Amino acid sequence: MINKEGLVDLVESDSVALTLFTRLSKRKRNAGVTTVPQVMKLTGQTRREWVILLLKQMDALGLGKFVVGRGGYESRFEWSVKMTMAAAAALKLEDFDVADLSDWDLEPEEADITFSDEDVDVEDGHLRHSFHLRKGLTPIVFELPSDLSPAEAARLARFVRSLPYDAEAEPI
Repeated sequence: MINKEGLVDLVESDSVALTLFTRLSKRKRNAGVTTVPQVMKLTGQTRREWVILLLKQMDALGLGKFVVGRGGYESRFEWSVKMTMAAAAALKLEDFDVADLSDWDLEPEEADITFSDEDVDVEDGHLRHSFHLRKGLTPIVFELPSDLSPAEAARLARFVRSLPYDAEAEPI
């Protein structure tokens, strides 16, 4: 059974999950398999272990099965539902009735499709990211180089920490 509430919570609390499902929501085709390197490229995440943790969380939510790579095969996520439907539900783009899962099931021809690198939306070496700062606020959208280095990420983090804020404001 798919845990829709858990899926929404995952996307609201994890920026990598948000990026992944935002990208999947723009897809026109579903795929039955997505590898760890493909998710890393799609999300811009450079830490393999974080992507694996995300895929294991998706497994626990009932979206498919995380499979550890062996014998030259990449670790991967085998979808048991349509990735586009999961993305729409995760992002609350439509009000899905999770009890009616017939629309969520992969078609037989989709189960054999492997996620293609051509499906990754990389323009001019940049990846588009969106970040939900808080509920009720439009997501912040920005583009970063697809090969963002740790030093550049640290520099960006220093910039964000330097932004003025109201020290007396109540935390949310």
